[in-house]
Amino acid sequence: MACMVSANTLKAKPFTLKIQPNYTRSIMLIGKTVGERVSNISFERAGLIDKFTVNDGDLVKADAVMGTLDTQRLAQRRKELEADLKRLQVELVLAKKNSQRQSSLLKRKHTAQQAYDETITREKTLEANISRTQISIELIDVELKKSVLHAPYDARVIERFVHLGVYVQAGQNVMKLQQARIDEVHMGIPEEMISEFPIGKCVELLNADEKIKGCVEKIIPVLSRQTQTVRMIFSVKEDAKLFSGELIRLKWQRTIKDPGAWIPAGALVQGMRNSWLIYALNKTKTDLWKVTPLAVQVLFTDGKQAFITGDFKNNEKIVGYGVQKFVPNQKVMLQLDK
Repeated sequence: MACMVSANTLKAKPFTLKIQPNYTRSIMLIGKTVGERVSNISFERAGLIDKFTVNDGDLVKADAVMGTLDTQRLAQRRKELEADLKRLQVELVLAKKNSQRQSSLLKRKHTAQQAYDETITREKTLEANISRTQISIELIDVELKKSVLHAPYDARVIERFVHLGVYVQAGQNVMKLQQARIDEVHMGIPEEMISEFPIGKCVELLNADEKIKGCVEKIIPVLSRQTQTVRMIFSVKEDAKLFSGELIRLKWQRTIKDPGAWIPAGALVQGMRNSWLIYALNKTKTDLWKVTPLAVQVLFTDGKQAFITGDFKNNEKIVGYGVQKFVPNQKVMLQLDK
């Protein structure tokens, strides 16, 4: 039924609600690069530092020599023991020959048993001395190996703590190393998102404006009390130039299985006690529409649009724009786009 419409009757620009079973929201996760190994390196024996082959910032390969201790005394002692070993070995050859002669004479009863026993004792004593000398040489070789500082893995020298000519104790830190290639990104994710990141899943990570491919290597199943997240570890599959501690971002689209509808953010009306309303448009018996407040719950908003749930119907019309111009129960006309 038509009626006379006042010239002062406001026009409301409608928005039609479309109910959907879920919604997608974009979230930003923040992590950081981690050098898996950072080590303080030391010599295994005490001594005077004779040489360093690396300086701060240098890259070293696994097992490369980085420094040595003074080994002059060890080397000299080893030479002395080698000389003793050769002498003992010569004496042992002569002792064995003497034992053989004494054994032959004893069989013919041309020598006493005591003389034969003495040659055997001499032979065994020389063998024991040779064994002891060989062990001493082996121990010196161990000390010589301990005098050389090797890189335990491909690394970068972060800092040298001591200088040449300094006497250091066994186990005293002489330099700090960090794994040369930064190949891990650690990131906290909400517990409910774990299922979205199966092991092996590859994603696009962002280091400032640089895109990096990272694949889920492991998830540490321990919930952080401070952040209420679990730690996810990405292995960086590309040869990216990363430094330890850099912030890495992951922009992720989440599908939330909550039914509702998207509306313009400007269609929301502040209600009582931090509640939210929308203005539903209900057709009257005339050409006018009645503004009816309807309570809703805002599930997500990005500032431009909001996803809401509430007691509304699919294809229901609401005031989509300029809600501040209207009040509940007001009669309005629809502003239809031409």
